Amino acid sequence: MEINVKKLRDVLDLLEPVLPKKGKLPVIQNFRLGGGKAIATDLDLTVSVDLPEATETILLPGGARDFLKLIPGNRTAALSQKGLAVAIVSGAEKRTFVTKDPEEFPEQTGLPAAVSKVDGDRFVRDITLALPYAASEQTRPVLTGVILFMEGPETRIAAGDGFRMYLKSMPGLDYNRTAILSAETVRVLAHLWKLAPKGNDPSSDTIAGMVLSKRFIALGFYDDVLVATFGPLAVRARLIAGTPPNFYQLVPKDPSQTLRVLAPDFLQAVLRVRDVAKEGSGIVRLNWDDRTVTVTASAAEVGDAETSVTPLSIEGGPGRIAFNSKYLVEYFQKRQGVITIGVTDPSSPALFQDGQCDIVIMPMFVAEPKPDGEAVAVESHRPPENEAPRTTDTTEDEKVADGAEEKAGDATGPKTVAAERTARDPRPAVEKVTRTHRKLRTRKGAKEPAVVVE
Repeated sequence: MEINVKKLRDVLDLLEPVLPKKGKLPVIQNFRLGGGKAIATDLDLTVSVDLPEATETILLPGGARDFLKLIPGNRTAALSQKGLAVAIVSGAEKRTFVTKDPEEFPEQTGLPAAVSKVDGDRFVRDITLALPYAASEQTRPVLTGVILFMEGPETRIAAGDGFRMYLKSMPGLDYNRTAILSAETVRVLAHLWKLAPKGNDPSSDTIAGMVLSKRFIALGFYDDVLVATFGPLAVRARLIAGTPPNFYQLVPKDPSQTLRVLAPDFLQAVLRVRDVAKEGSGIVRLNWDDRTVTVTASAAEVGDAETSVTPLSIEGGPGRIAFNSKYLVEYFQKRQGVITIGVTDPSSPALFQDGQCDIVIMPMFVAEPKPDGEAVAVESHRPPENEAPRTTDTTEDEKVADGAEEKAGDATGPKTVAAERTARDPRPAVEKVTRTHRKLRTRKGAKEPAVVVE
């Protein structure tokens, strides 16, 4: 079969992220051409691109892309496969690759219909922005992807790793269910959307209408499969199984204090104290009165750092809260406008709003100094109303007990170990910071999130 070199390169570039590099069946480390389509799959994710020139069944190794990059795009390439060898000929250039038997390639069944049409630019943007907030630990699969809560006229997009949460609403899809898109699915959709041919809404029959029209994606959700189609592309992706936590249960409702700040100004204040915070436990403390927010950090071996920023407004009176400096920097360095920070109390989740999406960040609670001068800091947040809170760090025996409780699906009462730890610690009374992370985890057999100490 013959095909324009640039066109073939573009198609293979679209499919390349799906192609497994190693660790899976050798046969799927090839592009499959045939039946008017080009296909790549890693078994969990399959992408096909319409390619009318693909009239013969050929398995093209991934290395063919590098060869095609060396050939002028305006040329024509002739492809053929005999046995386990595939040849590409273009002008005086010829290359033969060792390949696999096309009969061994996984059978490609027909895709179910994708019936829900959405604004593709908005959908891809929103799920891509959510991805950095998903967990990277594979021990909690339901937290490793982007979650779609499809409920009637509204679809809510969420992701969370136990320390931060991303929350965003979009117009509803034609489904009433919850689906979890894997991180790989989100990355591939973003890649395809960026490189795919730009089509327009066919209902727009004027030049102005075509320029202003939206690009759409058709989505379909069937059991454990997502189907997405746009232009010449079709995507079939396996969804993550399981019931995710109800993230919206932890969103602060009507915070008692709000700070409105300019993102660049606040970022600079945090950056001024970040180096000291890194030498300690990463904690940046915010204290404010009616006019000014004071930003501080301290480390026993380095010293203290302090600066201030004047917000646009402060409501609810003086207050304080502390955060991991990493989370503040990552949030503010991506924003330019006005940010509203909603605070309930120093130990409850704080709500960050920029008018586009809501971000919840768990604080690091810094206890007031004791008479002997010692202070204890933990990363903390308030658990759901129907769950008793747990406090500070645990001993090894307590961790074992906590694991047993989790298997049983029980919720325990508060555990206070700070006093015991202080009594058994003979070191001098200096500020001691314990970085105990409280994370969200779904208990076995439960549908709501549980707060546990790890």
